[in-house]
Amino acid sequence: MNELSYKEKLIYLVIFALITVSYVIGFAMQENSAGGALVDFENTKRNLFTFDNNNFLNAIKSTASLDPQVFQSTRAPGFYVFNKYLNPFTHDPRLHQLFSTIVSLLIPLFLFLGLKIKFKEVNIYHLAFFSTIIILSPYFRSTAFWGNEENFGILIVAISSYFYLKYFERNSVFNEWIYLFALGIFSSLTVYCDQKLIIIPFFTYLTILFSNKGNKNKLFITFFYIVAAIPFIFLIKLWGNIVPTGDASRRVIKFSLDNLNFHYFLYSLSIIGFYLFPFFFLLNNKIKNIFLIFKTKENLFLTFIFFLFLFYFVLFYDLKNFSYLGGGIFDKASKLLFQNLFLQKIFLSIVFIFSWLVVLIFKANSRFNFLILIFFPIFSLLISPALFQEYFDPLIFFIILIYLKNRYLFNIKTSLFIFLYFLFFLFSIIIFYY
Repeated sequence: MNELSYKEKLIYLVIFALITVSYVIGFAMQENSAGGALVDFENTKRNLFTFDNNNFLNAIKSTASLDPQVFQSTRAPGFYVFNKYLNPFTHDPRLHQLFSTIVSLLIPLFLFLGLKIKFKEVNIYHLAFFSTIIILSPYFRSTAFWGNEENFGILIVAISSYFYLKYFERNSVFNEWIYLFALGIFSSLTVYCDQKLIIIPFFTYLTILFSNKGNKNKLFITFFYIVAAIPFIFLIKLWGNIVPTGDASRRVIKFSLDNLNFHYFLYSLSIIGFYLFPFFFLLNNKIKNIFLIFKTKENLFLTFIFFLFLFYFVLFYDLKNFSYLGGGIFDKASKLLFQNLFLQKIFLSIVFIFSWLVVLIFKANSRFNFLILIFFPIFSLLISPALFQEYFDPLIFFIILIYLKNRYLFNIKTSLFIFLYFLFFLFSIIIFYY
């Protein structure tokens, strides 16, 4: 473990202090840096009331209501089940928000515990920094401060990630089975908090399946996931969709070619690229990875597919049809920088190409990297009516730091850059919405 200088430790301590103070001030001022937290909280309060005033079975049945005054959410009801039984403050909005703000801090804690396992030789100050950088996320903060749904799913992801790393650590056979069981439970629970978090059990399952672990382990996790999926199959039958009935009807969620939003593939790439870019400077073989981009037929074929999406966007997609909601930071930037729709397209096309190159750079070390990163753009094809950046953030931090198979070279200069990068993002988005 590389020892840091006194100056480097002091810099990290100042950063930790600034992040902590900003979090406290953000809660006190009811910060809404995600933009829609206040509106979402009105839905959250109604949903909490529904669950508090019904038994478990009736509460679950209420998620199929078409009346938004009864239940309105796009997510599975894991958050509300948790609050019904483990949160004593649901009847007091401000105390509920405080409870959420405190519980949300378990997310960077479990991220830190996971990073300690994955990067055993890295100085603890580096790991503490990359664990707390998530607190600068406007979506993490807004959800925490307002007591909304998203962070509970991310907390389950954080716990699942910890057991994922513990399972692949060298342990006794007994401990291995304990961690496998815990991993199965928490990775399955992610889907019951947020459907898009299926990426966690999916990636976990593939990793175990193609690992050198014994066949008994692989058969166990296969059987476990099948059993764990049964209650969600019941929910799908109850809703008639993969999201609660009310939102499915309002969003017109149908799985057909006509309802695919092909342009969202590119917008989601730009959001991924935004988060990957600062971590590029941490890569051990970043220069080598750049030169490897187009040395394989696989990358050339994938790039050909990418340009098909890009040609569709440039030639056929009318930006006038794009929702004023969502789109991510670069969509917002294009509207602020240019009034002309053609110039917006040029700007966005450059961003899309750059983002695709960044994804390929992170793919260089592992096909698994590409598989988990491309999940987001493919998933986004089904999203309607708007693609929000909060669908990616703060989950993307776990993807980059825990699940991607890259070697990182941690240093204070890159840490400072990443800190300023996400601090600027936070300030920019606060100014934008306020």
